[in-house]
Amino acid sequence: MSDLVYISDTTLRDGEQAAGVAFGIDDKIAIARQLNKLGVDEIEAGFPGISQEEIEAIQAVSKAVTGCRTAVLVRARRDDIDKAAEALQYAKQPLVCIVAPVSDLHISVKFGKSRAEFLAVVEDSVRYAREHFELVTFSGEDATRAGNDALETFYLSAVAAGASTISIPDTVGYAQPGEFGELVSYVRGLLGPGIGLRVHCHNDLGVAVANSLAGICNGANVVSCTFNGIGERAGNAALEEIVAALAIRADYYQRSTRLRLDEIYATSQLVSRLSGIAIGATKSVVGANAFAHSAGIHQQGVLRDRATYEIASPALIGAPQRGLVMGKHTGRHGLKAKLKELNVVVPDDAASITILAEMKRRAHDGATIDDAALLAIVAEVTGAGARR
Repeated sequence: MSDLVYISDTTLRDGEQAAGVAFGIDDKIAIARQLNKLGVDEIEAGFPGISQEEIEAIQAVSKAVTGCRTAVLVRARRDDIDKAAEALQYAKQPLVCIVAPVSDLHISVKFGKSRAEFLAVVEDSVRYAREHFELVTFSGEDATRAGNDALETFYLSAVAAGASTISIPDTVGYAQPGEFGELVSYVRGLLGPGIGLRVHCHNDLGVAVANSLAGICNGANVVSCTFNGIGERAGNAALEEIVAALAIRADYYQRSTRLRLDEIYATSQLVSRLSGIAIGATKSVVGANAFAHSAGIHQQGVLRDRATYEIASPALIGAPQRGLVMGKHTGRHGLKAKLKELNVVVPDDAASITILAEMKRRAHDGATIDDAALLAIVAEVTGAGARR
């Protein structure tokens, strides 16, 4: 198995399914261009069955990108595939992903059909799609609740009908990393090495990234994910977390991507701004506090060697270097370093002790100790707060 993991970004499709998110054409083009600059292997640009406006947006994205595949999601319906052909007519590397349920719960409840009846629909749609596209993915909706027998039936039939890649979506975020890894390993064994295998994980139980990484460890070579983890319900696996894990723990995963990691932060900020979904301060990798340090013990460590409490430099993802955060947990080493950073000299150790105590008191009362607040405390204690 190749050590390369292909990244399929579905921010423009599944990410847009997040409640309250609607990307305009200009938004989609801006995000697609940034994703292209980042170096993703595939951009899932939308769902052409929604409307003619969606088709036109997908066409615009196809024209805007050059270095990656453009993909769309369709149902197992010939008219959806026809719309996909229209939407992807300008794509340099078009791909269609056919999604259809494979669990008896979805097949019987949503469609009122038997497994055998629906299998015929899937086979027909894959064959029809191959008449229009060289690259066809079959995605078995609700795969993690379908059972191995159903997966074997649907996946092998889809491959026989012409699917070049099989997708295992954890549609409702049900699976846990250990069992998801076993499931991916089982499907990889069914397919053999010649068929692409992708995973698409949702975050309903907070393990979408862990499941995606488990999938990679067990034979998946394509990962479907979104920036900042946005998407339906609790969202999707976060692209930046998966890619950072593969890079920082290359010793463990021994898999790599073709992404320009130093474009991650800029892409994350763009998606946040255009989606209207703020990035939480404690969000892994791209959150404001991801490289910030407030505890005195931690500050003392990073002042001597940042590797003590940082497993990577912010520069790895193109993020600005975070300063020391002042608060009730700050110690004298952290305060001394912060004052030096601000180019402030205090008269003596007694003044420093007083400044530290006052800062802690205000922080305990809920005040934010930013640079301006700290300088104000210095001025009050020293009477001036002399600068170098």
